[in-house]
Amino acid sequence: MNVPDVRYTVRNPTAEPVWVRLVSEYPGYSAPTVSVSEIGAGSPATFDHFVVLDREEIQEIRAPARVAVHYRIEYWDGGNWTVHDEQTDPVTFYPMDQMVWATEDKDGVITIYHGLIAIFVTPQSPGVAALAAKAKERATGEFDRRYVDYGMERTLPGYALPDQRTTYADTKNRTALQVKAIYNALKYDYNLSYVDALVAFGMGDSQRVSTPDESLATGSANCIDGAVLFASAIERLGMQPYIVVVPGHAYVAWKTDKAGTEVDALETTWVSSCDFERAYDAGTKRYKEDAKSGRMELYQSLFDRRLSRNEYDSIYVLVEIRWLRSQGILPMK
Repeated sequence: MNVPDVRYTVRNPTAEPVWVRLVSEYPGYSAPTVSVSEIGAGSPATFDHFVVLDREEIQEIRAPARVAVHYRIEYWDGGNWTVHDEQTDPVTFYPMDQMVWATEDKDGVITIYHGLIAIFVTPQSPGVAALAAKAKERATGEFDRRYVDYGMERTLPGYALPDQRTTYADTKNRTALQVKAIYNALKYDYNLSYVDALVAFGMGDSQRVSTPDESLATGSANCIDGAVLFASAIERLGMQPYIVVVPGHAYVAWKTDKAGTEVDALETTWVSSCDFERAYDAGTKRYKEDAKSGRMELYQSLFDRRLSRNEYDSIYVLVEIRWLRSQGILPMK
């Protein structure tokens, strides 16, 4: 999200240029990030440090751990680097599979991190690749004659349209049919079941999120796991998914066409108990109601906002995976 680990603001109060050296690191978890720069006489300068973590080290973190961020500010006195300031500050590292939804600082400023759920959306993982292959086998007239009518039998083309002229209704149906193929593969090939596990989206709450491959291997998912799983498969097909996070629940949605004319949604927790049409109708109905409530906002409009506790507790967050990819929030696999 382009938020630095450390931001330095340095002012040179002297009448001559001064060279400064800035060093930032998480000891034991990263190499140092170093900047060396000349600051003009009487001038200020700002430097952002994005510290690259050692992946092997952070993968070993199994529970929240207190670590330190270390920074050092030096200036060149003509013969040596002289330390102007050096500090360590405590920070908390969470395991890679643990999601923190929001934090509140000492001044009551709430920062939300819902967009980081996109890390768990892994369209290129082996499990999701296998799911897509099985979904293609479910795209047949046996499950829905429209696969044949739309020229989609055993193929899931994303937003690509056939050569013949199609209406928007055709395009919307083609998109929904591809999600149906994913749904049926999960229902009949993986026997995916819904686990009614507590989902905590409260202040400071963190929870473990299963990767799609884990959900496929175990054959079970709670609402956030299922939303992540469907979003991964939808993104793999070249379509644009959303994850909708509302108090106590999450579900998946997607753009009905490349232009984003409409958004459809799915109640992913119904995969073991209902057919696709019922889950699709329920999800789309809920999305429309949530959107009309006035409480739903895109994550990118919330990230830099100062939220009150009451606002946070009642807000519905629409997480657009495509936008987060453009911000560097990439799959963990």
